[in-house]
Amino acid sequence: MAEKLSSSGHGEAGTDCTCRWKDAGRGGRAGRCLILGEKKPEPGEKETAEKPKKVSAFCNFWREIAVSDMVIGILGLCAIGLIIIPELVYVRDIYEESYARSNTMFKLTYQAFILFGICMSYIITRFLLWKKERILQVFGGIGLVLLLWTFGYFGTSVYSWFGNVFDLSEYRGLDATAYLENVFSEDAGAIRWLDETIEGQSVVLEANGDSYSDYERVSAMTGLPTVLGWYVHEWLWRGDPADLNVRAEDVKQMYTSTDTNEVLRLLEQYHVTYIFVGSKEKEKYGDALNESLLQSIGDIVYQDTASGTHILQVQDT
Repeated sequence: MAEKLSSSGHGEAGTDCTCRWKDAGRGGRAGRCLILGEKKPEPGEKETAEKPKKVSAFCNFWREIAVSDMVIGILGLCAIGLIIIPELVYVRDIYEESYARSNTMFKLTYQAFILFGICMSYIITRFLLWKKERILQVFGGIGLVLLLWTFGYFGTSVYSWFGNVFDLSEYRGLDATAYLENVFSEDAGAIRWLDETIEGQSVVLEANGDSYSDYERVSAMTGLPTVLGWYVHEWLWRGDPADLNVRAEDVKQMYTSTDTNEVLRLLEQYHVTYIFVGSKEKEKYGDALNESLLQSIGDIVYQDTASGTHILQVQDT
């Protein structure tokens, strides 16, 4: 049996050690030897000694990690942050009564999933090419299968939005204005004339309407400013509909008023150079549309004889 010589002793000067006898052979028959060892550290001393090791391991991790892995890691953290932010804060807007977080969440998580897509493609490839642990290759293979599985929805999603893309008669292409001839056949020529002829940022007056409607097609397709855009979008950006209501009424007055001086005042106030009279203006204002007054204060610079759509250039006053 081992026999303790002393609870503590001293080896060389200034060194604490513990001393004990231990059997050198089996069953204590081969003799005993004296073993000197360092003093067992106190719990606090052990934690202090481990801290530098942990810090060193952390530093080594960042020194050894590949730059590409680091970039993808940062993108992933950014994506996670974009998802967490709407859970903590949101931007106050017109949807606060019923859908307070909806717009903030939509704007941020939309970008988050783009970042996740970038990270996913890199991580799957990285795992498939990993040679050290086979389990990571397995995870990469599973991820690739799941990714390819989602492609099965591609045909359905395209058809739901664009119909039969193999039918050339329904071909749309990348020209965002190509639909004008089909949807606004009466106005297409006038809109293209403005787009091709007018330079700078001349203000074009056109009838205004609600969001996701056919209104504001002139300003949208030409890039020229107008007095009032889609109502709900304008309201969302400004937060207060008071000014929008004033503008909407002013647009109506410019098209329907019988007071020439009032129309001229409003045209000057909004710096209107061109007045568009087309299908949507006739549809919205009907018989109240005062075309004779408008033609008395402006010169017709474009006219479609078939549809009656025309553009007036406001005379200098």
